[in-house]
Amino acid sequence: MRKPYFTQRIALTKGALTSAGLCLLLASTAHAQTLPQYSLTFNGTSQYVSVPNRTALELTTSTIEMWVKPDWDAGSHSGANLCLAGERTASDTRFSLHFGNDLTSIGIWNGRSYNALPHTFTKGQWYHIAFVMTTSDTEIFVNGASIGTTGNGINTAVTGANLCFGAANSSSTTELFEGELDEIRVWNTARTAAQISENMNTAISATTAGLLDYYPIDQDVLGAGNVGVYALKDYTSGYNGTLYNFRYAGAPALTSFTPDSGPAGTSVVLTGTNFTGATDVSFNGVAAASYTRLAYPDYRYSAGGRYYGFDCGNGAGGYGYLASILYGR
Repeated sequence: MRKPYFTQRIALTKGALTSAGLCLLLASTAHAQTLPQYSLTFNGTSQYVSVPNRTALELTTSTIEMWVKPDWDAGSHSGANLCLAGERTASDTRFSLHFGNDLTSIGIWNGRSYNALPHTFTKGQWYHIAFVMTTSDTEIFVNGASIGTTGNGINTAVTGANLCFGAANSSSTTELFEGELDEIRVWNTARTAAQISENMNTAISATTAGLLDYYPIDQDVLGAGNVGVYALKDYTSGYNGTLYNFRYAGAPALTSFTPDSGPAGTSVVLTGTNFTGATDVSFNGVAAASYTRLAYPDYRYSAGGRYYGFDCGNGAGGYGYLASILYGR
């Protein structure tokens, strides 16, 4: 799966700015899926999403499905089973859905028992996961195929909990998910095997019958446009999730470069903002021969905040007034 990128072109003389995104493709021997342009990456230590509780979330029958990419080394989380989603109060759990720390199981905890099914997962590989839950049982699907039932389900004695993704609740200090999530769907029905397999590789209508919340993550949720909002958009009911502890990356902006022209091979210092995560620098469409982001204390400051610096050698052909920075999430 290729990560999303934006190309930002900045002409200092005119202030022009354009951007373009690339589509994502996930392919495997079993299936192929064209994913939305963006997925949401969790760091496994502090990041999660919280959706406010409401009556509609006090479900007794539900399906929660999503695309998941685990991104940790087996056994590296001190025995904690990492959480995909959950409704947990400070004292009890309605349900929480987990990958085994050793990447060999997947299961559900309901405050009374943790029941898991064996399945081998691989770090860095995408899987479609679906949990079909009732009050007495949970059937788990991986890539559209059932791997069995757990014998436990939703604990209806617990109410008032927010629905969280990447953690069981806001106070979790362990079990936080490390990896990426995409196309999160919450249903108030028990989806059939046919419905899961037929729809897992395609976008669906936000008004599909039984769809309670839909988080396709098809917008740049960590971009500059979401700063101050910090929302994971729900396209069905409008109950947006709040993103916690994520780092927002605004578009890179050049403020100056020195010298402002020169032949191929000239060493150039670019100054501006949001250079962290840059994957390429070019001049007049020609890639720089090399670039290095200047390390602290070589950051540059102004009244408007911290500026970052690049020291790069321009590519063949020299350069004038146009530089381009490619960066990813």
